[in-house]
Amino acid sequence: MTRGDFDPFLSPSQVQALLMAAALEPKHRLGQNFLIDRNIFGKIVAAAALSGSDKVLEIGAGLGNLTRFLGAKANSVLAVEIDPDLYPILTQMLEQSPNVATLNTDIMALPLMDILATMQCSAFDYKVVTNLPYQITSPVLEKFLETDLPPASITMMIQQDVAKRILAKPPQMNSLACTVQLLANASYVATVSANAFWPKPKVSSAIIQIEPKPAVYEHGIKTLESLLMLIKIGFGQKRKMLLPLLATSLKVSKASLQNVFRELSLPPSIRAQELKVDDWQTLHRQLTADKLI
Repeated sequence: MTRGDFDPFLSPSQVQALLMAAALEPKHRLGQNFLIDRNIFGKIVAAAALSGSDKVLEIGAGLGNLTRFLGAKANSVLAVEIDPDLYPILTQMLEQSPNVATLNTDIMALPLMDILATMQCSAFDYKVVTNLPYQITSPVLEKFLETDLPPASITMMIQQDVAKRILAKPPQMNSLACTVQLLANASYVATVSANAFWPKPKVSSAIIQIEPKPAVYEHGIKTLESLLMLIKIGFGQKRKMLLPLLATSLKVSKASLQNVFRELSLPPSIRAQELKVDDWQTLHRQLTADKLI
């Protein structure tokens, strides 16, 4: 069978049969709800806008259902799966995908530089595609965004409420939303019903597309870390007014910060969740210029 006529889809009955044959059950602690809707696979691949030259990192490959779709479109795929029980099935399911390599490990334990060396690529030269459980959404985004080696894009399926948090706007901003929107353009692609999974989860999911902004990274990792530190301070106690919170955390006088806030037309009573992403960048620039950070 050629790559052109290979059908990557594993039906719901095939997914269940594979697990039954291996005497396995989905592991709740690993967020194992297997996607079984062909249309959703198509939406994920379309959102990633894969071409024959793309190098893809898939996080949480599972049984290889999405992996097979990615391999049919991309130049190469590195599929990472943490579960040692699923891994033999994954490799078996990828026998007809010669452009897919696999790793049985925890993605968070792998240095990003080592991942890119394995993939033979560099910053903005690879794409990440993943179906993530709630508990590692923030750590994965931090790993691939708060670095000088970001991907060209991250296409991810996550819980719908987490997707909405990431895409929040003032006055409902949060630390995760602010960080992601500072470093990348983020957009909502599609809602995914719980019926698209087996076993069926209790909540709906969503596909979102995240595309890091090269211009932001041009300022260098030290500037980036300083800006992200400022955001973390602000959201560390988000119910408090930002000005006195920064004065305490940065160990500078309130008078100095009042001058900065006045110059930037920021109300002295403003709180972190009320600032736009651009406000944080402007505030950081001014604090840096005034040697207050």
